Amino acid sequence: MKTHETNETAQHTAGPWRVSKTGDVYKKQGRDGLIAAVRFLGGDNSEGTANAKLIAAAPELLEALRLTEAALESYQTAKVGVHHSALEAARAAIHKATA
Repeated sequence: MKTHETNETAQHTAGPWRVSKTGDVYKKQGRDGLIAAVRFLGGDNSEGTANAKLIAAAPELLEALRLTEAALESYQTAKVGVHHSALEAARAAIHKATA
């Protein structure tokens, strides 16, 4: 998968990802598709569960950000300078996720 502007190729495991009952993030059923083992040391594991859900959403978030980048770039071309900071933020996040 390539981004619209940066031509960076994603090196991560393609989604969708899911969160197991234990809080681990998997590509598919079973241990073969383990993406991340999320543990939160402390009493309440709600923060660990929230972190696992955020990690599991990463492929979809990256794709949504790429679509946003393309839309903002198209709009910016028509209206020079509009939403420049949002476009740059989208590009920086895409780079961070794919570099």
